[in-house]
Amino acid sequence: MNRRTFLAALGGTAAVGGAGYIAIDPFQREHRLWCVRLNNTWFGEAEVDARVKRNGTVVHEDSYEIPGMDASPRGDEEPLYWVDVNSRLLYGWDTDPAVFTVESRRSDRDKWVSQFFGHVEATNIHATVDIYGSSGVAGTRAHEFGSLAQAKGFVEEVKPANRDQSSGNTTE
Repeated sequence: MNRRTFLAALGGTAAVGGAGYIAIDPFQREHRLWCVRLNNTWFGEAEVDARVKRNGTVVHEDSYEIPGMDASPRGDEEPLYWVDVNSRLLYGWDTDPAVFTVESRRSDRDKWVSQFFGHVEATNIHATVDIYGSSGVAGTRAHEFGSLAQAKGFVEEVKPANRDQSSGNTTE
C-alpha cells in the first residue's frame, strides 16, 4: 500500500468515525431521574434553591431551608459531627426517560451550579447535591440504580410517608 492510499483510507476512517461521534452526544443520554437529595454537610442552616429540568423544561423549582448538622453532645457520647447529614428529598416529576438537569445554589448567591448526566450509563438514577457552609453548593453527584425495581423500591423506602415536600407539612 502506498502512502497516498494509506492516508486516504485513514482520512475516510476518521471522517466516518468523527461523524459517528458527533451523532452520539453524551449530554443527550436519557435517564429516569427518581429523586434529588439536598445535603447540608455544615453546621449552620442553609437556604437552597433547587431546580430540576426535564428535556429543558422546568419540572420542579423551589427554595428549601435545610438545618445544619447537630454537633451537640448526646449523653455520654462525643458529639457526632459527620454522621447525620441533614437533607431534603425532592421527587414527584415524570420519571419517564428524558434528558435531566439538576441546578442548585445557595439562595443568597447568584451563581447556579448545573449538572447534566450524559456521563452516566445507567438508565435509573438519583442525584445528591452537596452544600458546604459558606462555600455554597459544591456539586451534584449521580447515583446509579441496578434496575427499575430497585429505583422504585429506594424511593418508596426513603421518601417520608404522607409528606408534602414543597412545604414540609404532613398531610392527612
